[in-house]
Amino acid sequence: MAEACRASTAMEEGGEDAGVDVKAEEFIARFYAQMKLQRQISWLQYNEMMERSIS
Repeated sequence: MAEACRASTAMEEGGEDAGVDVKAEEFIARFYAQMKLQRQISWLQYNEMMERSIS
């Protein structure tokens, strides 16, 4: 939601250059979301491994 607000504000302020900024912000947001997902998957795999070693 905040990204959409920033995107519209950036487009009003700077035109084409702002479009690049918006795309960069979106890329960074997706990157962080992917990193968070990878951390969660890694944590789940670790917990599964620990469960198998206990059993």
